[in-house]
Amino acid sequence: MAEDKAARKALQKALQLEAAKAMELWGSEIKVGKAKKKDPTFPFPIYVRRTVSQPDDACEFDIGEINVRLVVNGLDLEEDPPSVKVTDKLPAVMVKAMEKRVLGEWLAALQSGEPGSWHIVEMLQWCKDNFRLLCGVADQCLDPYMGTSFDGATQRRYAVIEPRQEERKMSQAEKAKAAEDEEAELEAAREYWATRRAERAEKEAERAAIEGAKKKQMADEGVLEKGPVKLSKKQLLAAAEEKRAMKGRRTAKTASRRKKFVPEDK
Repeated sequence: MAEDKAARKALQKALQLEAAKAMELWGSEIKVGKAKKKDPTFPFPIYVRRTVSQPDDACEFDIGEINVRLVVNGLDLEEDPPSVKVTDKLPAVMVKAMEKRVLGEWLAALQSGEPGSWHIVEMLQWCKDNFRLLCGVADQCLDPYMGTSFDGATQRRYAVIEPRQEERKMSQAEKAKAAEDEEAELEAAREYWATRRAERAEKEAERAAIEGAKKKQMADEGVLEKGPVKLSKKQLLAAAEEKRAMKGRRTAKTASRRKKFVPEDK
């Protein structure tokens, strides 16, 4: 029970730190919120939202920004899995496809990444890096036309429209193919995040080895010295008491100053 409580506390602290890191990196682009105290699940759900502005490599889409909200519904991913909300004035089909794509990537990161990490900063950066990919997840909502770029050059652009026709019912073969493609996409995402984790671990091991070798060399050369001794709480209190006791006492070792005039010997 104590271990479970400690693990939950560590997960909650990690979530707070990652949300704070996102605010430090992107400032006004980030908004953090949580449930009201009167809610039975307080403080969950907790969300971190980023207003992702359009990067240069996606300038042909008539989508200036995408608001992505990563929602943590609880500390147990199986009982309360996370969710994604895309809050923007886009067609419902496109919003649903974007949410599904981001959530799949996030779940893959959570399953393949480091334990105890929510990957909030990494996922919000992923949304920025893959802005173009998100714009194209629902091609039935894109209407191509010839326009101009920001520098005035002729450019093939894409306007966002509502789907022109209702989605037809998929056949069993099409459903199976869609499920197969989705699983392949999820597996690719898992491999991507597992590779990222392995690369981070390798770099950390190299850094630790270099630092250890440097410290050993400095120790052999006698460069390293012991730092200042850290006093205990009892020693600090004793020192403070001694300082108060000495306050106002005369500590000079020379004689007191003479006040009476004494003429010099003739």
